Amino acid sequence: MEDAATAEIARVQIWQWLKHRAVDRETVERLFEEELATLGATYPWARLDQVRDLFERTALAKELPAFFTTEAYARHLVGRPVVQA
Repeated sequence: MEDAATAEIARVQIWQWLKHRAVDRETVERLFEEELATLGATYPWARLDQVRDLFERTALAKELPAFFTTEAYARHLVGRPVVQA
């Protein structure tokens, strides 16, 4: 649970930085791609397309989703799409 909480804090912070223009989207995307490349080199079996998709939907979205775990768990642990209310 600690890892999920840390990821949650980080993605909200990134979203807030973008919203308040503390950093631009191009910089965030460049740094994210660098991290994905590092992950891919270390874990070649990692599903980086799914990582990218989740990051884009939960940290780069126009509106901040309440939690990333709701969607992540539904899509990647249960395998069902999330129904938005």
